[in-house]
Amino acid sequence: MLKKSIVLVAGIVLLSLSGCNLVVTDRPIGDPLPEKEIQQLVGKWLDDLEGVVVEIRLSSKNEIILGALEWNEDLDQFKAEQHTLEARLIGANKYLFYKGDEGFSFCLYQLAEDGKLEIWIPEPTKFKALLKESQVVGTLKESSQDFVVQLKGEESKNKEVLAREKVKDLLMDKPLFQLRRLSKN
Repeated sequence: MLKKSIVLVAGIVLLSLSGCNLVVTDRPIGDPLPEKEIQQLVGKWLDDLEGVVVEIRLSSKNEIILGALEWNEDLDQFKAEQHTLEARLIGANKYLFYKGDEGFSFCLYQLAEDGKLEIWIPEPTKFKALLKESQVVGTLKESSQDFVVQLKGEESKNKEVLAREKVKDLLMDKPLFQLRRLSKN
């Protein structure tokens, strides 16, 4: 359960699992965020609903590392989980990207006025419709059970869509997670 939570907390929705409709890119889109912006993510965060604590750090290589501990019932021990993320700016919108099996999954993130970190994920059916209407550039991989919309990373149409002021209209109806900061270090 924790592995799922870590991936979801990062806004990276079940990329490595089958049976899910996904929106991914072939590479991260947008400009790298300045370190000052990334530093706002550093610290320990709690998902009150699932009781999961994650920690975000900036490595010496300026990589964003998200980590947590997972209890393994079978082995009767803890296992560390970690994921490397890339933070990007597209217009005024801030995104996190994660390399998975199908490509780079992404989520919009915002620091809300109450200090919570909100994670918003793409609504796959909306991006599928945009692809069919040629409003975004990419490919559609469909199977009998699911589909993956893969956007071409640096296409200007895709940047324009993700830079929209009302980009939340293309995301799930509410944040997938709202994380409360426990500490800044």
